[in-house]
Amino acid sequence: MMHKDLVLYHVYGRLETETFEREQITRDELPDIIRTYMAEENVSYHMILGINGDGVICSPIKNWTPEHPDAFSSLEVVPWSIIQKYRNLQ
Repeated sequence: MMHKDLVLYHVYGRLETETFEREQITRDELPDIIRTYMAEENVSYHMILGINGDGVICSPIKNWTPEHPDAFSSLEVVPWSIIQKYRNLQ
């Protein structure tokens, strides 16, 4: 369940850039890392919405839109520690 104060960093913004640098991950690497995570952990995400200081924000809803009744309650944050683990498995 998502925290009510979820923050999503602006794409190409300063906080996003700083977070990618801190985590030593590029934006282009994320889809492959998430695919590896999904395959290994048997989870399913259909969209990466962005990142924040906690991790990567993903939606399990196919064709996600903000208008979907469960759009925000369904979002999940994949923590940076998990991203790092699966990055190293590639």
